[in-house]
Amino acid sequence: MKSLLLTIVATFFISTLTIAQNVPNYVPTNGLVGWWSLNGNANDASVNGNNGTVNGANQTSDRFGNSNAAYDFNGINQYIVIPDNNSLSFTNATYTLGYWVNIRTPILGAGPTICKYGTTVDFEYGNFIFNNHPIRNNSIRFENYNLNGTCGINENELTNSVPYRNNWHHLVSVHNGYNGASLYVDGILFSSNTTSNTSCTMGNGSGNLYFGFGGGWNQQFYFNGKLDDIGIWNRALTQQEITNLYNPLNCANNTTITPQINSLSTGSVATFTATTTDPNPSYVWQSDFGQGFQTLNNFGSYSGTNTATLNINNIQLNNHTQPIRVISISSNCIDTSNVAVINILDTCLVTVYDTLLTTVTDTLGINTQINVNPNPSNGLFEVQTVQLADEILISDVLSRAVLRVIPISTSTSMNLLNQPHGVYFVQVRKGNNVETKRLVIR
Repeated sequence: MKSLLLTIVATFFISTLTIAQNVPNYVPTNGLVGWWSLNGNANDASVNGNNGTVNGANQTSDRFGNSNAAYDFNGINQYIVIPDNNSLSFTNATYTLGYWVNIRTPILGAGPTICKYGTTVDFEYGNFIFNNHPIRNNSIRFENYNLNGTCGINENELTNSVPYRNNWHHLVSVHNGYNGASLYVDGILFSSNTTSNTSCTMGNGSGNLYFGFGGGWNQQFYFNGKLDDIGIWNRALTQQEITNLYNPLNCANNTTITPQINSLSTGSVATFTATTTDPNPSYVWQSDFGQGFQTLNNFGSYSGTNTATLNINNIQLNNHTQPIRVISISSNCIDTSNVAVINILDTCLVTVYDTLLTTVTDTLGINTQINVNPNPSNGLFEVQTVQLADEILISDVLSRAVLRVIPISTSTSMNLLNQPHGVYFVQVRKGNNVETKRLVIR
């Protein structure tokens, strides 16, 4: 019974792993102002919490084909807005914008991917993509601006020799303060301007930040296409950091744990082993106790929760069918394994729902005197008998069977943690004799 209590207590020391909302390992966190993965919402995963509000833009598939992992903008009236925050302003004019973009079939006019307004100028900083610009030979022009073009402006054209429309590409603009700006396309330096401008300033930065919308020159422009994985840094990223953003380590997607079904007797040690071909992995083991998968810690019967081998000591009846999985983290790669389970060999469980019992017999059986402990119970208890019984049946107040066990010893651990609180009846059958005890779960 003590081991059962330790297992239950351990669940209170479980913390939820929120990898989906974390900044990926390949994203530089030094100077990170905001990271918007756009997976289901416009929340910022950085420490600054610059969460955005989606205005009409629709969820779409990302560059890997994952559904609801990017946003699609119609070029007419859809955008994402992030409220003004001090972290979004760069008084020294040194910053980096990086994002994945899929430009739709060209339209006339400009499509701002990112635009931060100021109060003294049309906009404080931003990137514009001119689709099918009429005086640029129908090419796509990629520009970045800050302080209405007076500081670090740089622009160049994405020629038709590369299918930039209707394909995902990674764009990065680096602003080097007084020393100009650089544009990177798919991890490669595209163009740069190293003209020094000692009068460069960034304004007061009191406006909102927009994705898919911008203005200037007394006009409003909307982006027509898709955006994903937007990052902003308050420093100039290096070439290697930009390369990593464009070409992160591809997951092998082969993280597995063995055995798939770990069949053991009560009191044994359940051991699971994780493997992956991703280099230098670290591991996070998880289990589902009825509220979704949660991270396991080295406590109670659990050990090795951050290694390739997980051990669960002194397994008991409550570990039967317990699901186990592992998450491997390797550089910038995160992968989730298959789900394995624990199978208790020396206990036969048959769960029956909504089955009416025809009789309830209170006759004491010869030498089948029983004890239920503890009672009242939180859902974990033991049924003890003088002789080995043929069957133990738990039923509710409506005479519906909720658990049937064929015991293998005179002391049988029972688990009703998934049942509502209330009154239940424990019936022990030995031959034709049945003894019934009242059980309270609270």
